[in-house]
Amino acid sequence: MIPRPPIMFAFLLILLVFLTDFRVRAQTFHPWLSSAAADSVHRLLQQSKPDTNRVNWLLQLGEDFVNKSQSHLIPGDLDSADRYYGEALALSQSLHFKQGQIRSGYLSGILASHQDNFSQGVSLVKQALALSRDLGSLPLEAEGWYYLGEAYERSPEGLPERIRCYKQARKRYRQLGNQEKEAYLLKCIADMHLLQGEYVQGYSELLEALSLYRSIGYRKLHYTYDLLGVANHYLGNYQEAIRYGLASVESARATKDTAGISLFYRRIGLLHEELNQWEEGLHFLRKALANRLQEKDQVEIVLIARLMVSNMLAQGKAREAFDFFTKIVKEHPPTNKDSNLEMAIALAECHLALKQYPLAEKYYLQMMDIEKMIRENDWRKIENYRRIGNFYLITGQYGTARHYLDEALRLNTLKGSMQYAVDIHLLLFRADSIQGHYQEAIVHYQRYKSLNDSIFNEKQSRQIANLQIQYKTREKEQNIALLTQQNEIQQAHLKQKDFQQQVIIGGAAMLLLLLGVIYNRYRLKQQSNSLLENQQKELQTQHRELHTQQVRLQDQQYLIQDKNQTLERLVVEKERLLKEIHHRVKNNLQIVMSLLNSQVASLQDKAALSAIQDSQNRVQAMALIHQKLYQTEGVARIPMKAYIEELVAYLRDSYALSRKVKFKLFIGQIELDVNMAVPLGLIINEAITNVFKYAFPGENSGSVLISLTQKSNSSYELTIEDDGIGFPEAFDPYQSRSLGMTLIQGFSAQLVGELAIESNQGIKISLIFKEEKISQNHNLAGYAN
Repeated sequence: MIPRPPIMFAFLLILLVFLTDFRVRAQTFHPWLSSAAADSVHRLLQQSKPDTNRVNWLLQLGEDFVNKSQSHLIPGDLDSADRYYGEALALSQSLHFKQGQIRSGYLSGILASHQDNFSQGVSLVKQALALSRDLGSLPLEAEGWYYLGEAYERSPEGLPERIRCYKQARKRYRQLGNQEKEAYLLKCIADMHLLQGEYVQGYSELLEALSLYRSIGYRKLHYTYDLLGVANHYLGNYQEAIRYGLASVESARATKDTAGISLFYRRIGLLHEELNQWEEGLHFLRKALANRLQEKDQVEIVLIARLMVSNMLAQGKAREAFDFFTKIVKEHPPTNKDSNLEMAIALAECHLALKQYPLAEKYYLQMMDIEKMIRENDWRKIENYRRIGNFYLITGQYGTARHYLDEALRLNTLKGSMQYAVDIHLLLFRADSIQGHYQEAIVHYQRYKSLNDSIFNEKQSRQIANLQIQYKTREKEQNIALLTQQNEIQQAHLKQKDFQQQVIIGGAAMLLLLLGVIYNRYRLKQQSNSLLENQQKELQTQHRELHTQQVRLQDQQYLIQDKNQTLERLVVEKERLLKEIHHRVKNNLQIVMSLLNSQVASLQDKAALSAIQDSQNRVQAMALIHQKLYQTEGVARIPMKAYIEELVAYLRDSYALSRKVKFKLFIGQIELDVNMAVPLGLIINEAITNVFKYAFPGENSGSVLISLTQKSNSSYELTIEDDGIGFPEAFDPYQSRSLGMTLIQGFSAQLVGELAIESNQGIKISLIFKEEKISQNHNLAGYAN
């Protein structure tokens, strides 16, 4: 059996979230038109005169197209809706029919939002809503608030606005006494709270909506059951989630409203897959596929077939999955970009499972071509970048794998899925480990563990919240039952008193009847007491179960703490090893300096002696860096003030000039990464060496200013200035081929800094650089060469 990839559980969870995009849309604000009803409206429209009836029929047809396009987008549907709305608006304006103008504005705004023009959609609905207020029509205003909510994007920024608008619409339908619409709006609010992660609040609102629907005898409860199943899934209550899923199927069949039954089957199947019940999951996916085949829904046929392929691959049935899917797409070819994307994913995964890597790569690249047409914040884009990154990781193409995985991680910050981040960091950890990038691998592994622990804690919190909801619900039911029983007892006592008065008045003949009634009431009281005792025992059992859950959570917390302590020990060991490495590098550089000193003893040429002394200074500049690294607590940050002071002192002692050169140092409390400190130290070394050699000829004396300051959070400025003789008249430092100037310019380029060299009264060198923009295309060895 082919091992299931680590993303499978996360993918099933995210897929269930994706499928919730259809959950309220299956039950639309206005009912769908059946084929017969739509044909009837078309005939009426062809025979109609240019009056208000024609406006209403145009709006009805346009609205039906928009409703259906929400879950079954067919090319041309939105264009047809736009044509109907445009004609309805023009006719309403010519007839001065305000209601028609307002409804046309609402639906035109919704259409714009469906085409991803959200700002335009919101603006159009707001304009129509203002007209409804001017008209004083509460039903139109209530409808307008609902459509305004629908016009906002389903995004973290748009969800609060949707909730606000739905609440306004619900308030007005309550004023109108329309309980069906009030319950529908409450379900919409619950839907948004679930998308926000407010699972307990959404669950409570759904229970309230269900109670309101039942109070008015509303029978199409399958859409509410479906959302209750989703809420229970989020709360970790899989048994209840599956129970509500099956209830949604039964309700749809009983009411003959099976438009969304395929979605219900899919959701039940994916729940079973999360529980590793693969055959049960496949059973319900087959039911969903049979329903869509019957309806000839080409888009969802390919989607469900791809889900079935993932199920079969998880069971190790790669060849069976490939044969099944190729047969499906041959008989039902894709019709839009979404179904073409599903086909590419399914074929790529089949070929990967069959280890046919060239064919798998072909379809993964085809998948990425289709991705270009998908918005950047669409969750599918993140998942597909992860897919192709995983493929290149498996096939050993680590550079390409890292490119796609880094892109997936970047896109995930826009969408914000913690579970996706967990899996992406785990794959990046594997890539870095294989390539020997152990420091980056440790960072990714630590991030993976941190996020994974957060998800575990969040899941446990959801389960506890679910237990609390169930406990409070049962507690309320018991309180209501107890009050009812007390009321019955009070009523019985009143009847008993009345009966006693009748017995006293009626005489001894009624005494036997009274005794019989008293005995009967006594038996009822005993039964009531027995029922209360049983309920009390059940509550105690639930308390014990909750205590057991808390003990388990504490054990798991102790396990997490042990793992954290192990990671801390590994980090300490890593820092110790890195310090030892820096210490040895520093010793090796000292050996190099000793060798250079030995070479000096055998040289008479002044130029060669000068070159060796310059080389010694450069080696010492680097050696000081590594000395600071193993002397400090951290292993990757250099305290620049102490470093520059020691470097200046070393160079002054090294040249031992008879003339006096004063140094003024203005160094901030700055710590830099070793990759920046080395080129910066070498720039300072070259500049001071030039001062000692050329700035003060003869016995001239002077001063040198060295300044390193922080300009912003990540921007720094280095200034080296002397009051010596400056450059010769025709000397251009930027065109100079001298080694010192070449090194200064080269190291400045490595730092991606802005270098400026001035010669007025002395020489001033200034360099502005940013810490995060150090070039990866330059290295010290390259400039040494």
